[in-house]
Amino acid sequence: MRFSNALVLCDRDPPGDRALSVARRMTEPGGRVTLLGVVESSGPGALGRWLRLLAGLRGEAAERALLARRRAALESRIAGAGGDGPATACVVRQGSAADEAVRQVIEGGHDLLVKEAADNPAAGFRSLDMRLLRYCPCPLWLIAPRAQGPLRRIVAAVDTTSDEPAHEALNPRILSIAHAIAAREGASLDVLSLWHLPEEEALRHALSGMQAEIEDTLEATRARSADRLERLVRGLDPAVPVRPVHRKGRPADAIVAHAEAERADLLVMGTLGRTGVAGLFIGNTAETILGRVPCSVVAIKPEGYMSPLQTEHETGRKGPA
Repeated sequence: MRFSNALVLCDRDPPGDRALSVARRMTEPGGRVTLLGVVESSGPGALGRWLRLLAGLRGEAAERALLARRRAALESRIAGAGGDGPATACVVRQGSAADEAVRQVIEGGHDLLVKEAADNPAAGFRSLDMRLLRYCPCPLWLIAPRAQGPLRRIVAAVDTTSDEPAHEALNPRILSIAHAIAAREGASLDVLSLWHLPEEEALRHALSGMQAEIEDTLEATRARSADRLERLVRGLDPAVPVRPVHRKGRPADAIVAHAEAERADLLVMGTLGRTGVAGLFIGNTAETILGRVPCSVVAIKPEGYMSPLQTEHETGRKGPA
């Protein structure tokens, strides 16, 4: 599996190199990569306020100049990338960077969105990245500030404890994309599954005379989760070194700890929060992970997910503020 229509959000001027490099490597032969620049001239920031003070033709001329400058920067970046690889084009839009990126994904039929995090490693992922995480319908690749060099270890976080159909359908999608990236990059792949008994400590205190029953429940939970993990990784191409990792722990803490301990270069995870698909919102677990994990992240929605901005696109109604 490779992507065929990647989008790179260039939210800095001049645009960086890493996101374009990732998009070109992940796009199949004959595919297409599009660089997106967004001029936030209509937003609440200082630039937007300044442009609103320029009434009439002066304001329109200023906006046209900004759009032309951003397009020229993107075209220069494309020319510098050389002619090898997928066809590359650019698009410039006005508005909120996150919302315009999602709208471009929807209108352009993109199957991958790539973006670099802030230059400052201490800043990590920002509110812009969180908004993309919530609303982007296609896989979102966020490149961490410290990400350097080739990918050597990839971690795919799957959920083998939930009985919800949406979770069960998302696991193979996570694994397929993670395995394809590992094969393309020559990386190893950890398939990480966490299990735990909710409120175990409270149960042990409240049901002090039922410790044997609690242990039986724990073992049944562990065994069912382990069996699901084994079935998930069965039949994967042996050309990619795959290591199933089955541990007890709460997902956010354990996923971050594993990524840190193994010096992972990339975490592939799902972003399914609530039951259902259409219009779902991301759960706190994925947001917590993104705020703490030291490596780059590929976040994946389930098949059938419909972004609130996609509803806006189809109905003409305004999307989320």
